[in-house]
Amino acid sequence: MIFFRVCAISLLLFTINPACIQSSKASSQNKSAVVQDTLVPFTPPADSIITPARFSAWFATNGSLDSLSIDFTNQVKSGVTAPSDNTRVIFRNAQDRICVQKGLKGGYVEYCWITENMGNSKNKLMYDQIIGKR
Repeated sequence: MIFFRVCAISLLLFTINPACIQSSKASSQNKSAVVQDTLVPFTPPADSIITPARFSAWFATNGSLDSLSIDFTNQVKSGVTAPSDNTRVIFRNAQDRICVQKGLKGGYVEYCWITENMGNSKNKLMYDQIIGKR
């Protein structure tokens, strides 16, 4: 967990810090291109059933996204980063990168869909099995 927090902080500091944004616009564009190459449009399954692989990937992704959100908020509150359209895009790209790296190829959209559908009665048994193992 600490490893993921350190990675998220490093990623956040590099991508959100205004000095880094100005000095590495090409790098940010390359990172966005990488996300776009591996990110696939997410189409929810018609039966709304979450597979065990998706549950596991969601669980692995959850802590990293939480850390990213906390760190981003702290950066804004401390004045290191000013909220702007550019920082929001960078933040959204970071969310997608984390999701894709953890196995959610539909990115943050897929992560949100899983979060919203965990309470579905069709997913309760799987949820209990996955969460119960942790």
